[in-house]
Amino acid sequence: MKRFNNSVRIQIIFLGGLLVLLLTDTAFAAEGGANWRPIYDHVMDWINFSILFFVIFKYGRRPIMNFLRGQKDEIAKEFAKIEAQKEQALAKVREVTDALEKSKVRLPDLRARLIEKGERRKEELIGEARAQSLLIMEGARHKIEHQIIRARQKLSLQLLDMAVEEALEKLPGLITSEDRHRQVEKYLAIAESN
Repeated sequence: MKRFNNSVRIQIIFLGGLLVLLLTDTAFAAEGGANWRPIYDHVMDWINFSILFFVIFKYGRRPIMNFLRGQKDEIAKEFAKIEAQKEQALAKVREVTDALEKSKVRLPDLRARLIEKGERRKEELIGEARAQSLLIMEGARHKIEHQIIRARQKLSLQLLDMAVEEALEKLPGLITSEDRHRQVEKYLAIAESN
């Protein structure tokens, strides 16, 4: 069967070449003319075509057929590779489509969880801010109380210094020798008791 197909192909090619030679021949276009040259040229065209056909058929048939089969195999492999890539691309498209559908379903739930989480975090931050503000206020209150105590002590020392200065100015004129004598005795009594 394969041999038959090859012989049919060869005959078709031969007939096609022959038809081309017949249709392009200038001898048929001329009207008359008894010149032998056109007939000679026509016969030589046929002989050259026959020789060329025989050489190609005899020596070039296998290489040409092998080349065509190789091209057929390469095209088939390339086509199979492209089909595999197409299937991979379609599978990825299906995966992405499925993921998109799942994300559409999960999106409201995810959004609600995120909002809930955000609200909790907001409450935590507010609580932390309140605790920090209480600590800051407590620290400020302690500082103020400390400053008030220091100011009172400073004022007391200043008042004491002023009283001592005024006493030192007024007392020398008011203390008499009896007062000094009583103070010495009082001091001695205290010293003896200790």
